[in-house]
Amino acid sequence: MNLKIYSLLLALSLIPILCFSSFASDKELQTIEGQIFCVEQDDEGKVNSLVQYANCKGVLLVIDKNGKPYTLSGPKQEIQKLANNPQRIKRITGNVSGNNRAWLFSMFSLEPLKPQETAKKIIEGDIVCLISSPDGEKVLAVISTEPCSENEPHAHVIKTPEGTIYSIHGPEEKIVEIEKSSNRKNVSLSGTVKNTDSGPILLIE
Repeated sequence: MNLKIYSLLLALSLIPILCFSSFASDKELQTIEGQIFCVEQDDEGKVNSLVQYANCKGVLLVIDKNGKPYTLSGPKQEIQKLANNPQRIKRITGNVSGNNRAWLFSMFSLEPLKPQETAKKIIEGDIVCLISSPDGEKVLAVISTEPCSENEPHAHVIKTPEGTIYSIHGPEEKIVEIEKSSNRKNVSLSGTVKNTDSGPILLIE
C-alpha cells in the first residue's frame, strides 16, 4: 500500500477516537460556584474560618450555592488567583471526588486524589466539624462533644497540638465512624498524607 495513502487512512481512523476522548474529558470536568473559606488556627490556638485571607496557613473549603462543602485542592498559582479575586462568589472548574461525607474539589485535574508514596502516618489532635450556615455565608468550626452523624453532611479537619490542620478524607464508612464518636479531643487517626498547595489532606484507611 502507498505510504501516503496508509498515513491518511490511519489519521482518519484516529479522528473518532480523539473526538471521543475529548468529549469524555470534558464530561469529567465540573464547574461550581461558591464562597471559599480559609480554615486556620489563630494566635490563641482556636480554629477559625476566614473569607478574606492573603496566604492561608490551614486548608481551603468551598461552600457551593446549595450549601455543599468541598475541600479545595489545586496548583499554587490558581489558589493565589482565587485569593486575589475580590468577588465573593467564585466560579471554579475541576474534578470532584470523594463521597457524601467528604467531598474534594481538585482544580483543573482529571485525576482523582491519590496518596503519595509515603508510609502510613498517625496524626494526633482534635477533630473539628466545619458546619456552614444555611445561607452559606459563614463556616462554624466546632469541636463537638457529641456525635455529629445526624447533622447535614459537613467537612472535618484534625488540628494537631503544633497547629497543623489536615482536612479529613477517606471511605464514607470511615468518616461515619468518626461522626458517630463523641471523642473528639486528643484522638489518633491513621492514614496517608497528601501535601497540596492548599493544605495537607489526611486520607484515612
